Amino acid sequence: MNFKQLITVATLFLPLVGWTLSDAAPGEEATGRARDTCRVPEEDLRCLDLDEQLLRWRVIAERKLAVGQDLARGRLTLLAAAGLIREIDRQNPDFDHEAFQLIVRPKGDGEWYCRYAIGLAERPSNDPDRRRVLAGLEDELQRLLEAEAVTLPSTKEQ
Repeated sequence: MNFKQLITVATLFLPLVGWTLSDAAPGEEATGRARDTCRVPEEDLRCLDLDEQLLRWRVIAERKLAVGQDLARGRLTLLAAAGLIREIDRQNPDFDHEAFQLIVRPKGDGEWYCRYAIGLAERPSNDPDRRRVLAGLEDELQRLLEAEAVTLPSTKEQ
């Protein structure tokens, strides 16, 4: 697995476990900067590159988590949420589309992104209606699969 493929896998799965690159303890401000650990001036440029990449990953994770929360709250349909998450990945310059296609074969990206959106919606919450919503999302996906109608909208995130 090359570095770009590793980055692709990381940007897909880390938001599911709540990893948003925060290096701070609760109540502290997160710097999330590689630059803070650089000790040699020659490393500064590489540290700046890493800082930019960390920021991109944090923004991507937060955007995906926000879509998952909107799905869990009923503000988005399953297909709309999956389409938005796919668009976030397509806009990511670090995302390796070829590696991703190897991951999702043979089911295709529609089903994969629907399951991914449900996974994001499952993130822990104190919302008492969460289980009902999640069961409904699983049922909706099952109906779409049975009807062979898992086609994601071609959407641009607003």
